[in-house]
Parts: sequence; structure tokens; C-alpha cells
Amino acid sequence: MIRAVVWPMMLVLVACGAEESEANFSEANGEGGFVGHPPLLGGKTEEALIDSAVDDGSELGAEELIPWGRLDTPITADVTVDWTEAKDRVGEFLAVEGIVVDTHNSGRACFLNFTSEWRGTFYLAILGSNMEDYPESPERYFLNKKVRAVGKVDLYRDRPQIVIESPQHITILGQ
Repeated sequence: MIRAVVWPMMLVLVACGAEESEANFSEANGEGGFVGHPPLLGGKTEEALIDSAVDDGSELGAEELIPWGRLDTPITADVTVDWTEAKDRVGEFLAVEGIVVDTHNSGRACFLNFTSEWRGTFYLAILGSNMEDYPESPERYFLNKKVRAVGKVDLYRDRPQIVIESPQHITILGQ
């Protein structure tokens, strides 16, 4: 797999302005690899480059990799229920609608509640790592608005919840 990454990187570098001439590569060395032009491979053989990349990941810029967002949660659901019914649908993937009447931001998560008597009732949670994805703080943005949230209803500390994974999973209705 590393070879599949190294060779396309070399081609990109060549296409982006590295001189393309016979001088850029020497003949095959005794190990079957090619010695690259110093700006391209730093004078290392392909095998040496692959070995160092496998050891610490630094040659291929592994420290710069950014994980992808979750791709497995659809932004729509086949079933839509009122928030009061969500407690009976634990384990199901669905859309829940209701008016957010109480919120709390702990810094680690933002909780959107559909009743001021929130203990033991269904709620939505937006994790702290996702809060910067919203136009303003979620506790103010969604307060007193009718929303539709999509996700899997789970129990957390005996309370039914949906964790909102991205802004695409919660919609303000009637705007």
C-alpha cells in the first residue's frame, strides 16, 4: 500500500515542476528500486523510503492527516415521531420533532431538552467536539425553536437521547 502512495506522490511532484529528465532517476539499483532525484525522494531508494514511512509515518505526512467525519449516519429517517414517543423507541434510527424549551452547555456537551422537567426525559446531545460546526452556540441557536433531529435513540444514564453527530442531523422547522 505504501508503494501505491509513494509513486503517485512522485508523479505529482514531477508534474508540478520538477525537471523531467533522465537525470532525475538513476538506473535500477541492486535491490530493484530506483534512486530518486534528491528533491523528490531525498536521495533514498524506494525501499528505504517505504521502510521509514512504515516505521514512523513521517515521510508521508501522517501527522497532517485529518480524520473524515462519520459517513454512516444518514441525514433523513423513514420514521418521524414526537419527542414524547422517543423513549419507547430505544435502539431505533428515526427522526424526532419537538420544541426545545430548555438547554444547558456543560462545555463538554450541549443538551437540548424538550421540557423544563428534563430529568428522565428524552433529550438531544451535541458533543463539544462538534459545537464549532454551528453558526452560534447551540444552546442559544435552538432554544425555543421547533426542531427535527435524526439519529439513533440510545440510553445514557437511563435517559433516552440522540447524539447529534453533525449540523445536517438537526433542522429548525418552520423557518
